[in-house]
Amino acid sequence: MKTSGKWAVLALALSGLAAAPAFAQSSAGLRLGLAAGVSKYQDGCDGVATCDDSGRALRGSLAYALGNGLVIEGFAMDFGTLKGSDFGITAEIGVRSVGAGVAFHLPLGGPVEMVLRLGVANQKLTATGSGFGVTVSDSESSTAAIYGAGLAFRVAPSAAIELAWHRSSAKYAGEKGNFSAITAGLNLAF
Repeated sequence: MKTSGKWAVLALALSGLAAAPAFAQSSAGLRLGLAAGVSKYQDGCDGVATCDDSGRALRGSLAYALGNGLVIEGFAMDFGTLKGSDFGITAEIGVRSVGAGVAFHLPLGGPVEMVLRLGVANQKLTATGSGFGVTVSDSESSTAAIYGAGLAFRVAPSAAIELAWHRSSAKYAGEKGNFSAITAGLNLAF
């Protein structure tokens, strides 16, 4: 099984290049987040002649900071699409998530904060196959844990840029698939 540890290392290395101060999460209040990035499906291309297991990822969140770094989040995330073809048949697999969880904002010294997330999500996996003039599509929903880590950097008193890594899994026809994403986004405090 492939690991996505290299994605986490890359996200942390890139975040170290940023020089902006951290987003203060110590006060209570409403938070809105929007992020985009790249996704990666692990083991999705095994045995397939032509395959692209990476795609674009999008994440939106509405959260409430309780204070002292604890945040309750509701989110929607699109993990993009895996695309493959073999023997004249093309296939696409995509996952969309809706869920809730908690985020912990931990000061790293100075103005930088590490963000750790843990939640649960309804994962809707959609599979579409086409070939020989026929297209078939099916979907299945499952519930799974979703977790991640990131770093937040303040760009204004109520705005921060966050680099984050997310990981989860979904089931389809009894098989479990893992996927992850690296995103960069803007978080606003109200």
